[in-house]
Amino acid sequence: MTRIQVAVGSGRRVLLALLIVLAGIGGSAAAAVGSALVRTIPDFSISPALIPIDSTSDAFLCLSNSYNARYASFQPGDTFTFTFDTGCGQLVHVEPAVYINSATLRSVDFTVQANLSRNQIVVKYHGLIKAYEPGDSVCLRITLQTDSFVGQGVVEVVWRYASEPTTSVRSARYTVIHTVDFPTGPPGPEGPEGPEGPTGPTGPTGPTGPTGPQGEIGPTGPTGPTGPQGDIGPTGPTGPTGPTGPQGDIGPTGPTGPTGPTGPQGEIGPTGPTGPQGEIGPTGPTGPQGEIGPTGPTGPQGEIGPTGPTGPQGEIGPTGPTGPQGEIGPTGPTGPQGEIGPTGPTGPQGEIGPTGPTGPQGEIGPTGPTGPQGEIGPTGPT
Repeated sequence: MTRIQVAVGSGRRVLLALLIVLAGIGGSAAAAVGSALVRTIPDFSISPALIPIDSTSDAFLCLSNSYNARYASFQPGDTFTFTFDTGCGQLVHVEPAVYINSATLRSVDFTVQANLSRNQIVVKYHGLIKAYEPGDSVCLRITLQTDSFVGQGVVEVVWRYASEPTTSVRSARYTVIHTVDFPTGPPGPEGPEGPEGPTGPTGPTGPTGPTGPQGEIGPTGPTGPTGPQGDIGPTGPTGPTGPTGPQGDIGPTGPTGPTGPTGPQGEIGPTGPTGPQGEIGPTGPTGPQGEIGPTGPTGPQGEIGPTGPTGPQGEIGPTGPTGPQGEIGPTGPTGPQGEIGPTGPTGPQGEIGPTGPTGPQGEIGPTGPTGPQGEIGPTGPT
């Protein structure tokens, strides 16, 4: 058999189920020998009947066979409808499969259809005719969202057997759900402490806060007594030489001393470097034009100068239509070179151009010997 367990989840979740014990309905093949079809009236209860307010809670509802007919059965088309009034809260979830506690029935024999907006569930049997003895059960698991205040609500189950006419009297049972604001069960034992998680990475350093305002200067404390004279310490190392002081003012020039006797001729020093080139003097006036001599014979023909630049391209006229291509004739022979004509007469003498620049300066002769150095007189008083 399948055991049904009730579990309490975190966040005030209570397991509730519709434990639909659809009790013996009709006869079985084992009672086929002259047995009448037995129908049963199911009992209806809820577990737990106390649900915390303002919570999402799961639970079981139970239907059981109150008529101890050994040969009751389910038949295809048997239907059970569960409706929750507003005092129960809002139906938010229904599991699509049923839980079975039976030696003959199976979960696939039933279908579950939920209409959450109407707070209603319809369970229908589709299997073969099967025995359903006292103690067998069929369960549904649902979830309710309760209101935030204490109260109670009614759950109704209406059943209709497939063998009954649709005009038969409505069959129903009821149970009550209470929503409460106190614990609905003893607390479970405290679980073991979990392992310490790894140290997270160091977060980035926050920005430096602004500097606070300068506090007020406190009063000066009293002067303490003079301590005893300490031992004389060792002489420290000599400090670095200080910078040279500024140059004093120049004293007045003393009187010129008498000229001393001429000293011996010193050795002639090396020749000093050549001084800079003096400026070129102005060009003298041009002399008078001499008579023009007779014209000399004409010189040979000079080489033909380079071809001058090509003039600008004239505007291109519109292109005429292209005629048909004629046949290309053979290339004719090159004609003989014509004779070169006589050279023309030489033109008149042009004006004489300006005088060219003066040639470079000739070398400067050697410097004469320097005379002897006179003796240096005594230095005057400062």
